[in-house]
Amino acid sequence: LRRIFVEAASRGVTSIALPAISSGKRNFPPLLNAGLTLAVAATEVLASGGALRVYCVSWGDENHFDAFVCAKEAALSRMAPAPGWGA
Repeated sequence: LRRIFVEAASRGVTSIALPAISSGKRNFPPLLNAGLTLAVAATEVLASGGALRVYCVSWGDENHFDAFVCAKEAALSRMAPAPGWGA
């Protein structure tokens, strides 16, 4: 997964769409995949200073979409609001 971001950066890519890699035929657990994907993507977006846009995509299986939604909600619930938010 990190290699995808390395390649994207080397090519000057500013947006990238990521599928649930290996969660189909290889049966990698979708929720674990989504959590890892979002963690790596968040790290890369922060490292880019917000210049990189990452889109998590799913197709063919509702479980993959639900996994990304659940992972996103779990990550957001652990984050403290930034100063000034909600004002």
